[in-house]
Amino acid sequence: MSADKIPSSVYIKSNLVEYTNTVYSKELGRNIHPQITHSKVKEAGKDYLKKYVRVKLPKAEERDYHFPPDSNGLERDNRECYIQMPRACCLPICIKLPNNRVDYAKVRRLNPSHPENNPEFTVYFKSNRDPVTGQFDKPEKCKIQFSDFTKVFPQKEVRVILTKFHEKHGIEWKAKTKAMLMAKETDKTKETKPQSRKEPTR
Repeated sequence: MSADKIPSSVYIKSNLVEYTNTVYSKELGRNIHPQITHSKVKEAGKDYLKKYVRVKLPKAEERDYHFPPDSNGLERDNRECYIQMPRACCLPICIKLPNNRVDYAKVRRLNPSHPENNPEFTVYFKSNRDPVTGQFDKPEKCKIQFSDFTKVFPQKEVRVILTKFHEKHGIEWKAKTKAMLMAKETDKTKETKPQSRKEPTR
């Protein structure tokens, strides 16, 4: 895929994003929700594991991207599936509309300044139990790229919402931004302007 088609960011419905695991604690006698972390990779220069999020993929009928059967002929497209990505890639946002609010996660490339940067993500598929043998199958994992995200996570709905939001707040934002920039320029002028020295009175 050409570099100009790789989006810098994609919006994902917040109900598809999981930030924590659900684990039962014997000590506390209840479920706890620790942060999802990588099994091996540590944070740069830190002694703890890198934080990740788990992102569920929409149902097959909601996607414009489909998965073929694996090499063993196991069907994958209609199964529950998910990917994992660094927590730093995923920013929760809330879009406030007149009658309601919409929660999304804005997923971005970590290095958008590099147009060729098109990271890959592993897709994990849920196993199904055979009703006769009682055994679980194990579909093979596959890879998708960030450039596929606009097909995996359709953007039509969020574009409509963002358009309505900007139509309502766009002019107000521009006015506030202009005022902030003018205030900054005024502060810079004050800092760079040499102060006049007062002659001592005799």
